[in-house]
Amino acid sequence: MDSPFKGLKSKDPNKKTILGSFNLHYHLGGVEIHINRSTEIKNLSISSKLSPQLSFSILFEGEIDFSLGRTIHHIGNRYNHAVECSAYVLEREETFTRYLKDGMTISKMNVSVGYDWLISRCHSEHQHQQINKLFKQHAVIHHWPACNRVIELANLLMNNDDIDIEQTLQNEYRAIELVSMCVKILIDSLKEQKTKIITSNRDLLEEGRTTLKQAVNTCIPECDNLEDIADKLKLSVSTLQRRFKQEHGITVIKYVRAQKLEMARSGLLFNNLSIGEASYLAGYTHASNFVTAFKKQFGITPSTLILQLQKRIPIANSSEDNRALS
Repeated sequence: MDSPFKGLKSKDPNKKTILGSFNLHYHLGGVEIHINRSTEIKNLSISSKLSPQLSFSILFEGEIDFSLGRTIHHIGNRYNHAVECSAYVLEREETFTRYLKDGMTISKMNVSVGYDWLISRCHSEHQHQQINKLFKQHAVIHHWPACNRVIELANLLMNNDDIDIEQTLQNEYRAIELVSMCVKILIDSLKEQKTKIITSNRDLLEEGRTTLKQAVNTCIPECDNLEDIADKLKLSVSTLQRRFKQEHGITVIKYVRAQKLEMARSGLLFNNLSIGEASYLAGYTHASNFVTAFKKQFGITPSTLILQLQKRIPIANSSEDNRALS
């Protein structure tokens, strides 16, 4: 079943968030394939609730920032422009937020299956244990470069319409093969974790295996100020400020504030936080300052956002739209 990205249908060009196409296919009673070829034309965040699932993405072009709960992640440009695979499992319902970036072109495919779907395919206690152990890794992001077979399967799925029954059957087989390859990699990673020494963010930075923005993202939920973030990364505050500005074109303080405001917005939308609680989550001691900063970033006050939510007035937060972006 094909489902074009909702924003493309709008008659008002000012309401569009992407230009391009988004297709959604269902296979075998539970496998979802999302194909996204688009250019983002607004700086915008879109959030939704995700149910327990395994999500596997193959990114051919572009870079993507998103958050699961309060942790922000980045995919893209990790392996010297090679096709990048990423995956995560959700043991429980979780808030997913996708951050659009004006001018960013994306070409990707996502394959997702629910926990119940995977369990229904288990034929032994050992297999049940494997899946249950895998799902204990809640919201942990795994990255690896795509092999030739993954690229081949993804290209076939992205460029093959289900016109005839034989094509539908072939596509279902390809989707299942991708899911099985992903599951194997994730289960193998669990085995490696038993003997792997945990690497610090500082080591990852020095080895070029993560960006400074990614390292900062991991610190935001548990750090109260810039000094805490710098200390966690084993950098001086001045070095952190200088390097972040050079690498990302924005001050680290401004970036962290924006991410904390996004966390507060998600809390208002999905966790029934009060304005005071959201203000505290964003790091503000005075609610009035929080309201001013919130309106500046999102063009709306927290109280108006809550009122719109109560009245179920459409806001920039659609789970249907978010399928195109997850």
